[in-house]
Amino acid sequence: MREWIRSDVTSEVGKDSDMTGAAAMAGDYGLAVGEGERVILSGRYEIFPDQPLSHLDTPSVSAFLAADLRGSPRPLVAMICRTDHCPRIELIPLLKRLPVMAMIVPLEGGLVYWPSADANRAVLIFEQAKGRRLVSSNDEQFQPWREDHISDRLIRPLISVFEELGDNYLSHRAIRLDNLFLGDQPGDIVTLGECVTSQPGYHQPLIYETIDRASALPGGRGDGTVKDDLYALGVVIALLLSGGNPVAEYDEDDVLISKITVGSYATLARNLRVSLQMVEVLRGLLCDDRDERWTVEDLGLWLNGRHLSPKQPVLPRRAMRGFDFCGKSYVNAPSLAYGLSQNWEEAKGIINDGSLLRWTQRSLADDACSELIRNAAEFQVGADGHADSDILLARTIVALSPRGPICYKGFRATADGVHKLLAVNYHDPETREAYREIIKGRLGPYWYGVQNEVLIEFTTFRREFDIARRIMNVGPPEFALARALYMTN
Repeated sequence: MREWIRSDVTSEVGKDSDMTGAAAMAGDYGLAVGEGERVILSGRYEIFPDQPLSHLDTPSVSAFLAADLRGSPRPLVAMICRTDHCPRIELIPLLKRLPVMAMIVPLEGGLVYWPSADANRAVLIFEQAKGRRLVSSNDEQFQPWREDHISDRLIRPLISVFEELGDNYLSHRAIRLDNLFLGDQPGDIVTLGECVTSQPGYHQPLIYETIDRASALPGGRGDGTVKDDLYALGVVIALLLSGGNPVAEYDEDDVLISKITVGSYATLARNLRVSLQMVEVLRGLLCDDRDERWTVEDLGLWLNGRHLSPKQPVLPRRAMRGFDFCGKSYVNAPSLAYGLSQNWEEAKGIINDGSLLRWTQRSLADDACSELIRNAAEFQVGADGHADSDILLARTIVALSPRGPICYKGFRATADGVHKLLAVNYHDPETREAYREIIKGRLGPYWYGVQNEVLIEFTTFRREFDIARRIMNVGPPEFALARALYMTN
């Protein structure tokens, strides 16, 4: 999409001076040309910088009134993106082709000259949502919803959205209460908000994310699939039935550890008094095992009255005795992996003393995990004949939690989010250095090597890691890193 390229063409585009030259240059690159104080995108959509729509702002964009110069009466909104948030531009042409459904999709996107910033800014045009946000804040308390309203006004209209996204191998990744809209009339249905103004999952509170993606940094949570969206829908249902966030008083780390230890359903819905039918859908959507989680087809069968066996949580093996680390006692391997990733320097001290291996063998009694930890040190040896302690710790974390994120010091990203996290935090020297070490240490291939299943999306992820490794071995380090950034994003 050429309109997203060369945002630095000229700082004069949209000004009165030399409008002929600016217009020609902007036309070459798809840039909008302002007329005095007017801001126009693609010769069709006019944006009004003096008419903000602050109630439609999100953490990554500012909303302003827009109009269709071709005379369409529908109310429009222009979302002006922050410079530190890259829109999901690859989704825009795909979403524009989808049929009309209960989701706000972009009508147009590109770059405009923004007068107050005296620079070009990414902008997306949407039709304004009908109705109001369900909540203004994700911590807001409200009157719990009735079960029939959840079925008829939320699940039924949104199931077609999930079908279209799944059929086109897309994901929304921004399903949360404050991104849902509902009119004031009794028969109005929920409309799903936009999903392209920031990276997937970036603004999702941890409660809406699956365990593996919640363990990663916001910029490294990855695109995911429609199954991640179905999980988020399950969280939305649990919160609507509860009248708000049932774990709002707990620290996010404690919520994540609870999800790992007792399961997402028990963490979010165990105190709900609901019908057996609603228990079915909650257990199905909040199942932490990706393969056992309900599909769109399962949800459709449930809506049509077919009763499915409630999914029982598949919990990680519980140790007979907890592993004490940094003031906490961890009773299973995935929660310990998260604890190690959060306390990197302290964790390096226990890698070589044998205590972790003894715990997995004697207390956890997990032979497969013990074997992975034993083999972790055999991957990379430095010039002094010893394994690199940081790489060894990174591999040990993967061994403890194979479906979890790839971690290296402060860098935590899912396998499909490693390269995205580099893009989001490229300005940070520590992120760039961690990315180099992840590629150099072949942590991506190691992660794939310990998986007990092969998914179709793994092919793309492996290719991206292979491309990055080849590029990083050629030319000056900073130049190679910049090439890897563009080739993998």
